Amino acid sequence: MRADVSQDNELLELMEKTNCAIGTFGFESINPDSLKKMKKGQTLDSIENCIEKIHDHKIYVNGFFVFGFEGETKETIKETVNFARDKKIDTIGLIPLTSFPGTPQFEEMKDRIFTHYWELYDVQHVVYYPDQITPYELYINSLEGYVNFYNPKGREFFKIKKEKSSGFFFKIDSLFKIIVANWSYRSYLLYQMELMANYRYIKYLKSFSKKSPDKQMKFTKENEHLGLHKILKKRYEQRMSRLI
Repeated sequence: MRADVSQDNELLELMEKTNCAIGTFGFESINPDSLKKMKKGQTLDSIENCIEKIHDHKIYVNGFFVFGFEGETKETIKETVNFARDKKIDTIGLIPLTSFPGTPQFEEMKDRIFTHYWELYDVQHVVYYPDQITPYELYINSLEGYVNFYNPKGREFFKIKKEKSSGFFFKIDSLFKIIVANWSYRSYLLYQMELMANYRYIKYLKSFSKKSPDKQMKFTKENEHLGLHKILKKRYEQRMSRLI
């Protein structure tokens, strides 16, 4: 959903009445310039208002943010994570900017795109040169943002007041704490798996200079360690199954 859904009071009331537990929102950025470039039609104020109103209706917030627009730096990612923690966003998605073929942005960025290996176009990998940081810095800082966001130290959680319903107390707040704990552990495991399984991709990113190369550098399926991907995926699934 968009941040402006918070302006629809009737919808919010229906979501609460039907026991909507969590809403996913494409907040995209807390950078006003980036929001204007996206033509998203939302502002930082509308994002803050959305978080507050969704929580007022006893609904948890899953917020997604995109990094790598013109003028953004490593500090932008840090500020976004701090914002999300301060506003008590409950779960989060941190995504490196990915331009897809057929979009105006893809045409605008085509001279900075360094690979057409489509498996990397999964909004988790970096496939172009940002203007203020290196591809490696964008990739690694986006990943580390998860660790910093889910770090329990100093983090305050949004809490839903328990209300009596149908003769029993439904401890949804306690349930969500378990979900967040599992999600945090999952994010940490995925962070580790990304670093191990994609070490060749990371090495590839590190080889880039701070400026765009004169010719496109290729990253193909042969650059990946696919066997390691499978091993780590199985290990991740085994470790996650212990939490169920």
